[in-house]
Amino acid sequence: MITRIAPLLLTLALLLVIDEKKYSEALDLLFQILNEDDKDYEIWTELGTVYLMQKDFGKAEGAYQRAGEVNPSFFPSFFNLGRLRMAQKRFEAAIEPLNQSTKIKTRLCAGKLSFGRSLSAD
Repeated sequence: MITRIAPLLLTLALLLVIDEKKYSEALDLLFQILNEDDKDYEIWTELGTVYLMQKDFGKAEGAYQRAGEVNPSFFPSFFNLGRLRMAQKRFEAAIEPLNQSTKIKTRLCAGKLSFGRSLSAD
């Protein structure tokens, strides 16, 4: 059973398996955490990133969306979702999450820059 006493150890293990491209192990760890707390928006975002690394774009998009549903003020979920859609050349679909990311972190210009690029990419 996973407890919140050792989140640092889980995070380190997760980073290690992702760094070593052991995505299956990373998914196992992520799902263990989500089985204990399905509202952990940071883990949903990490899940999206692992799926993205595996080029499973549909699952990546779903995980980023879930993170945004759980915590509508978590910048990385919206920014990553927007970047994913831009990489897929789904520029219109990228506008909403990138716009949301700029509302969350107006001081970060990365979201604004990507948002501008999605508007001008025709």
